[in-house]
Amino acid sequence: NTAIVQLNSIASMMDTAKYEKILNGKEENEKYIKDIEKNFIKAATVNELYSVYTVYYDTDKVLKYGISTPDEYSNDDLNIGSPVEQSDIDEELITVFETGKPEYTNIIKSERWGSLISAYVPIKNDSGKTFAVIAIDLPAGSVINDAKQLLIKIVSILIISSIITA
Repeated sequence: NTAIVQLNSIASMMDTAKYEKILNGKEENEKYIKDIEKNFIKAATVNELYSVYTVYYDTDKVLKYGISTPDEYSNDDLNIGSPVEQSDIDEELITVFETGKPEYTNIIKSERWGSLISAYVPIKNDSGKTFAVIAIDLPAGSVINDAKQLLIKIVSILIISSIITA
């Protein structure tokens, strides 16, 4: 859930109408693209994420990359319009396009990254249609650590409340 909160925060920085026009080829705006890229880099750095990226379906229903963290942050050369490899498409990503609701994967084992989790949030246009998805890949260890910290807090609260009520 922390990943979904992070993604919603990143997505809220986007002008969705402008971004939809860019993806549909109806507008070119290099400055806007660079600004979003900078926000993605900042989010990836601050939150220790492997990558932040968007994906969308083109008019031929081919899943393609939109804006993403650049090569030095993700080790991929993902330009707007690059096709998404079939091996990188998972069920949860497709579900976000179908339902318009956030999703995240179970732990994925990757030769490059080790154990990671991907989280997805829809990017919707003014009519509420999901036209793209923003995604992050994060180390599974960070999610496990967040869960451990939450568990410690819950146990502490239970211990304190049992002492007070005893």
